[in-house]
Amino acid sequence: MTVLRRLFLVVVASLLIVVRAIRPSMRIDEISLALFLLIALVVMWPDMQRLFANLRRLKLGGVELELAERVEKLATQADRAEEAQAKKRPSKTKPKEIPRDVAARIAEAASDPRAALLILAIELERAIRALASKRGLLPAGSTTHLVSNLTARGALPDEFLPTFTEFWQVRNRVVHEAGLDVPPGQIYGLVDIGLKLLRIVTDATS
Repeated sequence: MTVLRRLFLVVVASLLIVVRAIRPSMRIDEISLALFLLIALVVMWPDMQRLFANLRRLKLGGVELELAERVEKLATQADRAEEAQAKKRPSKTKPKEIPRDVAARIAEAASDPRAALLILAIELERAIRALASKRGLLPAGSTTHLVSNLTARGALPDEFLPTFTEFWQVRNRVVHEAGLDVPPGQIYGLVDIGLKLLRIVTDATS
C-alpha cells in the first residue's frame, strides 16, 4: 500500500512536470498547488505518522539510556555512602534497621515498581525530617536543603548529599515526566538505592 501511495505521487508530480515542459506558458495557480500538497499530505500521512513515532522512540531511547547510566552510577555512590556511614558508627555497634512498619509498607507495593518508589521516597523524606528535628533543625523547607544542613553538621556522611540529590532528581523524572517509559528493572534499581539511603538516615537517627 505504501508503494502505491508513493507511485501515485510520483505519477502526479511527473504529469505536472510533463505538462509544464509541453506548455511552459501555462500557469499553476496557488490554489492548484495547495490542493496538490494537501493530497500529498493525506496520501503520505500514515508514513509520516510512522516516521514521527520512530523519531520519538529514538529520542526516548536516548533518555532511557541516560537514565540507565545514572542509575548505575547512583548504585556505586550509594554503596560508598553506606561505607562512609559505617565508618562513622562506633565500633562493634550494629547498624539500626529500617522500622518494620516502614519496610512492610514498601514491601506491600513491591509488585508495582513506581508505587514502591513513591512510598520509599515518602518514607525517606519523613526519616530525613525526623533526623533534622532530632538535630535541632526546623524540619521545614526542601528536603535537599535539610540534607545539606545535616551533612554540614556531620549528622550524615559527606557522600550522602550528592547521592541523595542525584537520586531525588532521577526519582522526580521517573515519577513526573509524562511519556517517559522507564523499564521496571531500572525503577527497582532506584528503589534499591533509596533503601540504602533510608538505611543510612535510619542509622544516623539512632
